[in-house]
Amino acid sequence: MRKKSLATIFFVGMVFWFISSAWSEPIKPSVFYSKVEKGLGNKTYTFRFSLWDAETGGNKVWEEEKVLKTKSSVINTYLGEVNSLEGVNFGQALWVQVEKKETDGTYVQVGGMDELMGVPYAMWALTPLGPQGPKGDKGDKGDTGPQGPKGDTGATGPMGAQGPQGPVGATGPIGPQVHREP
Repeated sequence: MRKKSLATIFFVGMVFWFISSAWSEPIKPSVFYSKVEKGLGNKTYTFRFSLWDAETGGNKVWEEEKVLKTKSSVINTYLGEVNSLEGVNFGQALWVQVEKKETDGTYVQVGGMDELMGVPYAMWALTPLGPQGPKGDKGDKGDTGPQGPKGDTGATGPMGAQGPQGPVGATGPIGPQVHREP
């Protein structure tokens, strides 16, 4: 039965340090590893990380040493930053062992070994990303859609304010004189 640990392990897969169309170096694989171990506090330690092919009595398949600062007893790091993970078979079960370097130069294991949980389909890439391809041709204009239905007549708006009184008109011409008989 595989041991379940309180440690939080995230397998990020391949971390691309720098990928551009001009970069032609192989991808450098790394694994994000996080472990909570009471008593570490907020201090700087020298840690040795190693990968094993079994939880007990297995073979060490990789290791690296690095100086890290813990925060609230949490170790966060990318495995593979110092020593490459190339050649490690991530298709098999692997366990991570963490050791802390003491002042006398000896190492003391920090907690138990943690099974490295991976995402198999995110672990391998054959080549880095290539250059961006050329821009494609402009597409044809789409057809005009059907006209929508006629909308309802809107409500009558409020009556506007009365305008100012106009100027007095000009006096008209005198009309013809009519003669009357008595």
